[in-house]
Amino acid sequence: MSNLDTALSQRHRLSIWHVYRSGLENLSITPFLVPGKEYGNSSNRNLTREDSTSSGNHSAQPSGYFVQHPSLLFHNTPRILRRGHEKGGDPICIIKLGAFWRSWLVQFSDDLKNVIDPRGLVRWECRSNSDNSISNNDREWKGYRVRSWRVWGESGAEYHRKVNARRKALKEEAEAEGLVGRSKGKAKENDLEMGVVESDGGLVGASQGMEDWEDEDTQPSSSRPSLPAETSQRKLADEALRLHWRSPFSINTRNYCFEYAGLKFSWEGTRDIHSDHGWNRNLLPFNHLNLVAKIPGLVEEEVLVAQYISSFSNDKHGQLWVFDSAVTKLLEKTGHPSKWIKITENNERFSLDIDWDVQQTRLYDIVMATSVCMIIGEWQKRAILWMFISTLYSAAVLGIL
Repeated sequence: MSNLDTALSQRHRLSIWHVYRSGLENLSITPFLVPGKEYGNSSNRNLTREDSTSSGNHSAQPSGYFVQHPSLLFHNTPRILRRGHEKGGDPICIIKLGAFWRSWLVQFSDDLKNVIDPRGLVRWECRSNSDNSISNNDREWKGYRVRSWRVWGESGAEYHRKVNARRKALKEEAEAEGLVGRSKGKAKENDLEMGVVESDGGLVGASQGMEDWEDEDTQPSSSRPSLPAETSQRKLADEALRLHWRSPFSINTRNYCFEYAGLKFSWEGTRDIHSDHGWNRNLLPFNHLNLVAKIPGLVEEEVLVAQYISSFSNDKHGQLWVFDSAVTKLLEKTGHPSKWIKITENNERFSLDIDWDVQQTRLYDIVMATSVCMIIGEWQKRAILWMFISTLYSAAVLGIL
């Protein structure tokens, strides 16, 4: 019996997520069909995930996910996985693509809401290193300045205007108040030209103060940094993992692996999909993948955690089936109660019910994040391959080759 048949025969709790394109770079992951984006429009069955309720003081299950890819000229910006159906949803993790899809870096933090600015980028003051460099530590963050200029199409137009307006107000305030330790007007003008402004912790560069001051909710008079960036507290992600493309130059190319909590996971190519998707299985035989977890023991046990079924539609990537009860089983196997602890915005900690609140656990977020990596990577590689084949065909037709 196949992994899929085994999972279905055991009556696992199943969540079905539909992965749609939202604009050029963003993704929307929802439990509901969007008929206008389906292949053949409304001819498909309305498959939705099972209704789930929360108990006690636990928050309701998320209604979907959104993958934002911010735009910033001259930068390959990371993606943000959020809860909800829009860019303003709570951020779950940061997803960074490596060179040629060889690896994806996924970073988690309970404080990510304060780390990400309204553009969808890591705030400049939250960078891990003062020179904004990245070492071999996967938990390090790279910050992104709010520049004084902006090109059309970049993310965060309103935020950009607010930050630069407040920078201007800060500069005018510094000019009006004068500089510390100088009484003569000529000396004040010279110091201002040299880029020195007053702060609570001493004298810092004016450009440094205004570059770090990017919080739109902070008033100009109290927003100046008390210490230079070199001496500020180092900020790191709470947790990070890498999804590796295992064998790009082999017969088994569709294989992406990662490890979490002592368990080994891998996204593997498959043709074993449900009979309702027979056309997808026959016409798209190399587009579907399974997420399999390997539980160590005397006899290694394999558990089917999720399955991705690719779609014909131009506006839809496909369906993502996640076996919630399989995720619950893996959480129990880890033996770490901290894996199902939730921290609120007020730093309150409470235990999740891993049967009903499984979609709020870190492991479930990892399943969704790695599926996003795999879906985007597979789609981009197929798009480039198709473009290459089309170019060769066009060249052959025109007699160039």
